[in-house]
Order: sequence, then C-alpha cells, then structure tokens
Amino acid sequence: MKRLLALVSAAALGATALAQLAIPGPFLLEIEHDLPAGVDVVEAVIKETNPDRTAGSSAWSFPFSGSGTIDNRFEYEEIPGALTVFGQYEGNGSTGVAVLTRWAFGIEVIGAEWDSVFGPDLSEQEVYDAISDVVSGDSARESLGQEVLDRFFNGNYDLWPAEGERALWLGFTDAKNFGDGRWTANPVPEPGTLLVLAAGAGLLAARRRRA
Repeated sequence: MKRLLALVSAAALGATALAQLAIPGPFLLEIEHDLPAGVDVVEAVIKETNPDRTAGSSAWSFPFSGSGTIDNRFEYEEIPGALTVFGQYEGNGSTGVAVLTRWAFGIEVIGAEWDSVFGPDLSEQEVYDAISDVVSGDSARESLGQEVLDRFFNGNYDLWPAEGERALWLGFTDAKNFGDGRWTANPVPEPGTLLVLAAGAGLLAARRRRA
C-alpha cells in the first residue's frame, strides 16, 4: 500500500510539474552568431516585438565576434513575434551595419547596396549613428536613437526572423554574408516547478531504495 501511495504521489507531482512547464513564460532569449574571422561587432542593439506586433520593442548593448551564443539579460513573459539585431561591425578593411535577417531573404540580396535592400527612408549612416546614440549612456541621445531604430525595425518587419527560424547575418554597405544565425526562446522554470521536480525525484529515489 505504501508503495502504491508513493507511486501515486510521484505521478501527481510529475503531472503538476509538466503542467507548470507548459504555462507560457518566462523566457530567456539566445541569439546564435557565426561571424568570419577578423570581423567584430563592437556595439549592437537587439529589437523585438510581441506576437501581436503591438507592444513595441526593447534594446540593450553588447559586443560579439566569432561563433557563439548571445545570452539575453532579461526575462520575457511572451515569445517575441520577431527579433533582430542591429550592430556596428569592424573588420576585413571595412566598417558598417550588421543586421540579422530571415535567411531566405538575406541569401537573395547578398552583394546589394543598402538602399536597394531597405529603401531610402533611413540610410545606413543614420542607423549606424542611432546605434551609437542608444549605447551612449545619454538619455536624450538614447531616446532619439531608439526612435530611429524603431522606425527601421517597424518599416522592415517582415524581414526579421521568427523564433527558431534560420537567419543570416548581413554586413553592409554591400550585404556581405557574415554567416548563419538563429534566435530561440528558452523557458525559465519557476521556483515552484523546481521544488516539485526535486520532490518527485526524491520520492522516486526513496521508492527504488526500498525496492
């Protein structure tokens, strides 16, 4: 009887844990990059929007180079509908803006100039300067830079990859292929879920020892 009760308790705990894990959010974002040797993104801003496209975007600064993963510093309650990165890159004798785009789009525009890809509304220099403003630490400049990047982000929304979608890093002014990318949303277990999982594991271990 005791063994039966232990099995029932463990099953209930397991079901509770699975139910909690199925509840949306919070999430941490990870962004993959595979830049060629000698290319460094010295400043970058991430822009994202909620699934219904109505909640705006957020941004923060980070540098990266080579192959690896950028770990987000913030938790999200919903998986963004789309996400991209605008970065200032240096290397291979040039400087410009690096952008994370949908792979199917990016592969078609390699070698094209900025205006033919994004149109004349905002120049590459304006986007480059806006990144500098956002990471400047000056609140007035940051606000102006965010407005420019929001315009650029919203005006080209269909070019930014969705969660888990294969993406491409493009380096301008002539759309150099900087390699594949991807972003994923990883659930963060709630403290209660962790306790439930630990308790369930403990019950199962105790049952095995008695057996």
